[in-house]
Amino acid sequence: MSTVEIVGSGVVGTATGMGLRAHGHDVTFLDVNPERVGKLRERGARARVIGRELTPLPEYTFVAVSAPTGPDGVDISNLRDATARIARQLDVPGGADWPVIIFRCTMPPGTMRATLIALLEMTSGKVAGQDFGVVYNPEYLRAVSSEEDFLHPRLINVATLAENDRSHQLARQILASFGADVEWLPIEVAEFHKYVNNVGNAVKISTYNYFRGLGAAIGLSAEQIDDAFYASARTAEGLWNPMYGLRDFGAFGGACLPKDTEGLRIYASKIGHDTALLEQVQAINDRVLQAGASQLAG
Repeated sequence: MSTVEIVGSGVVGTATGMGLRAHGHDVTFLDVNPERVGKLRERGARARVIGRELTPLPEYTFVAVSAPTGPDGVDISNLRDATARIARQLDVPGGADWPVIIFRCTMPPGTMRATLIALLEMTSGKVAGQDFGVVYNPEYLRAVSSEEDFLHPRLINVATLAENDRSHQLARQILASFGADVEWLPIEVAEFHKYVNNVGNAVKISTYNYFRGLGAAIGLSAEQIDDAFYASARTAEGLWNPMYGLRDFGAFGGACLPKDTEGLRIYASKIGHDTALLEQVQAINDRVLQAGASQLAG
């Protein structure tokens, strides 16, 4: 059993802490919201409102504070505040001999190394990987089933300063009991991957919402559109082959994809339906083609 603190007890923090509690770890939830703390206590969890006092760090600190997106991009002020506080806690006597700080938030690539790790080191006067551990552990939780998702992950990614360093080993130690493969990624790759993961889902949803709208525009019923989608899930390699389109094979080409994309664009335009998605698909493909041609010419 390990001692754990969850800093930020919203959807991700609650799922993380409850999952770790279920596996026998000694978990304390921390949050700035008294109502949230109260609800956790009602569930039998140890929880407290973050105050001014600094407490010793446990073996593991999971950081799951909010990092909302605003007009200027991702607002990491909560992450900075939480990180600065944790850095000051590194000097409080009575804590773990080698505390591990594990960040779970989605953040722009470079944030971990350039901002959070730098802040930990500057504020504490200690060195990451030498005096304490630091990990990026991206979460893959759905809001409607977050606690179940944490308990039964499909994959666990652990990003540290170096593969198989002490931070990696200790993070793997506490997370391996959940049954999924625990894989290592460099920190910036993991930050990038989290956006590929989430925005890839968004792109797919919008793509098929576009097709749903197009189907309705030509007079198909919702059931007929669903029938077309279900058939495509078995016939379109982009749907049944999870690696399709992921490998670096350049632009799409061949006898069908370019002509059918252009054909559908022209058809949609003629019936007065939006073509912006199809135009962007073609524009991205054209840029990839041009880049490839430039490389060959060079």
